[in-house]
This record gives sequence, structure tokens and C-alpha cells, in this order.
Amino acid sequence: MSSSESGSGDSSSSSCDSDNSSSDELEDHHQPAFRHTRVEYGGDGCHKDEDYSGVDSDREIYRPSDEAPCDSADVDDGDSDNDGDCSDDDDIAAGGTAAGAAGAHGGDGEVPEDGGAVPSPAPGKRKRKARITVNLDLCDYTVVTKVCEELGWRISSGANWNIKWMDRYLLGSAIKDMGLRRGQRINHFPAMAELAFKCRLAANLNRVKRLLPDDFDFHPDTWVLPDEGPAFARVTAEHRNRTYIVKPNGGSQGRGIFLTRRAADVPAEGKFVAQRYLNKPLLIEGLKFDLRVYVLVTSLAPLRVYVMREGLARFCTKEYESITSKNLDNQFMHLTNYAINKHNDDFEQPAHADASRADSGSKRSISSVRRWLDANGFSGEAVWDKVKELIVKTLLVGLPANTHTYRLNVPEARDAVGFTCFTVLGFDVILDRAARPTLLEVNELPSFETDSPLDRAVKSAVIREAL
Repeated sequence: MSSSESGSGDSSSSSCDSDNSSSDELEDHHQPAFRHTRVEYGGDGCHKDEDYSGVDSDREIYRPSDEAPCDSADVDDGDSDNDGDCSDDDDIAAGGTAAGAAGAHGGDGEVPEDGGAVPSPAPGKRKRKARITVNLDLCDYTVVTKVCEELGWRISSGANWNIKWMDRYLLGSAIKDMGLRRGQRINHFPAMAELAFKCRLAANLNRVKRLLPDDFDFHPDTWVLPDEGPAFARVTAEHRNRTYIVKPNGGSQGRGIFLTRRAADVPAEGKFVAQRYLNKPLLIEGLKFDLRVYVLVTSLAPLRVYVMREGLARFCTKEYESITSKNLDNQFMHLTNYAINKHNDDFEQPAHADASRADSGSKRSISSVRRWLDANGFSGEAVWDKVKELIVKTLLVGLPANTHTYRLNVPEARDAVGFTCFTVLGFDVILDRAARPTLLEVNELPSFETDSPLDRAVKSAVIREAL
């Protein structure tokens, strides 16, 4: 994913797969090392309902039953001209890729068998570029609409589209039921519950961590509850002064999170994870913080990942003190969630949209943290390299189930230019006092609310780069 340090997000290509010297593209070539890792999934590619415990099914889960299937006559699948509105600045959805370039010449998009050049249009006849149509019926964020308008794309409220952006989870075979055609893209992969739901992520990472402990030490000790309740009870009884952070499986924005030292405090109903609390975090100006790193996945086989160099650092709003029984409940000190800290009177909105100047306030740019690291005896680039490594390893643990479900529901014969799905994930990472990154969680539905100029600058760039 290409992006300038300022977070402007300017890119020299409209294709996610294009080469760009400023991009952080991480392609994995080590998948066979995990071929013996057992990943649990249903034979039909569907997850059990319990995997989505804590999710508002009416608001957060996509069900295509109420939508009409696409009418192929009105969808530009890359095999024919589009007679709709055209613009010199518009481009096809697969622009910049080999398949997209071939399809732009008409026909079925295949390169001649003799390897010769693709025939050019007749002299004097200019090829018209198709205008992209985007469906935002289930999109909750105005910033997505604004970016599409800035790109000159048509926004449609119907079944005929090139790209569908929705802020809902895509379950199992739902993508098959949609009847997607070649040339259409949707902004979620099925089976991302393997990473996006806390219980599944913990189970997957724990499984691999037992085999490769030194390579997966970036994830804190975690127990899946109630499945591992007895083991968690034994640990808390043996180490009474250790603190654990408990999170509901499908929770977001800090809802339902609490700190405890007793297994008995965990509710008997529901699914949770309990993680050992990081008691010695890196502090900036005496405040605890974490990083929201935006990650674009455009392909599962092979795994193709783009990491946005600019993101957000979310700060607590009360100076950090080592955790004790007296301050255990002080969320403004211990939890970095923006949704929690914005309610503190000490919360400070960032004053600048420019990431190069966003080095104060309760929300800052990741580049400002890298500059702080460089100025305080650490290497910002070395830490960033560790973050990228953490991201790839995390994606790998969910890859078998994700690839299996994707291929079940998106046959290769219908998969345009290698990807029908793409997704923007939000990785939450915290640094310890030695600036070692630790993974907190993965968000499949990262918030794109823009409450400040910095939010608008960073999140607009993320969306623009992805599209």
C-alpha cells in the first residue's frame, strides 16, 4: 500500500497490486511451514454461531437474502465496453494489472497464444475507460462516500456495481449466495472470524505458539473462556498478584472490558478471552498508548498484504502508574480505547491534520511515534519492521481456514484477476518499555469515524489507497 509519511495517501496507481517504491508490500513465501497446523472449520466453510458471540447480528452481520442478484447486463465485468458515464480520470477496477489491461482491449481479456501484442483499437477510435460503480448501501461512514466522490466514481444504491463496501461481517457461504460476477469486488473475505474474533484469534495463536514459541512470542498469554476456564482458575490461584484483562469475544470500542486478578470475576455466560496484562508499557509523556495499524489484504493465495505506513496512536488520558488493587478500575489510565478516553475531561483532540505535526494530544500519528522512538534511543524503523513481521505471522495462523472458505465460495473460474475480495484490517499493537511490539487484537470492522482533522487525513488516505 503506497502512502506518503504525511498520510496524504497519494498513489501513482489505482491498483492495489501495482509496484510502488514507497509501499510496504509483504508477500509470504513460507506457507508450507504451517502445513501441519490444525485449524478448525466446518466442511461447508461456515462458522458456528458461537464464533460470533457478542455480535449484534441484525446490525453487524451481512445477509444477502434480501438483495437481488446482479444483472449481468448492467455490470461491467471487464469483458466489454461500458456505455455509461465516462471520464478521462476514471479507470477500471482492475486498472494496472495484467488482466485488467488485457480486458481493456475488449474480447475475453486473454493474451494471444503466440505471445504477440494485443491488437490496438482502430485508428482514430479512442478507447473509453469504464467508470467504476460503488455500492454503499451498508456503509456507515461518510468518509468512504467522500473518497469515492473525489475519485469520480458513481455511487449506486442497487444490485449492479463494481465494488461493494459494507460495514458488516461476511459469514461463510454468504458470498456465494450473492452471485458475484467477474470484475466485482467486495471489501471482506469470508471466514475472517479466524482473526477478527478474539476467541478464534487466541485459539489459533496459542496453537501455533505451542509449536513455535520463539517465533510467536508477540502475543500475551491468553485463555479462551469458558473453554479454558479451569486452567485460568489454576493460574490466578497460583499467582494472586498478576493482573489480567478480560474482553468479550465480539466486543469493540472498549465495551465489556475489565481488569481482574480473580477467575471468579469472569461472567459465567458468554465467551471471553483473558490476557495477562502488560504492566510495563512504553510511555510517552507518562501516558500509555497503543497503535492502530491499517492493513490491506488483497489476496489469500498467495498471501498479499499492504501495510499503511501512517496510522493512529491512541493515548490514555491519565498518567500511568503500576497497576494495584486501588487503581485497577481506572480505565482512563489502563485502557487506550478512544471510545473510552474521549469521555475524560482531560482528553485532547489532535490539533493538526498533518501527520508530521501530529505529535501532541490524545490521538497522534504513528509517524510521530516513530520520530519519538528515534529521538529517545530506539529505532523507529526497527520497531516498524517488527510490527510488519507480527502482522504477517498473525495472518498466517488464519490462512488455512480463510483460504479454504474463500475457494469454497469463490471458484477460481469466477475469480477476477486473482481477487474478488479485499479487506482493510485494523491491527492494535502496544509497545513494552523496551519498544517490543505486542499484538492486542485484530479488527475486521475498524472504525472510520472522523472526529478530528487527523482522523480525516489518515482514514481518507487508507480508504483511497485501498480502493
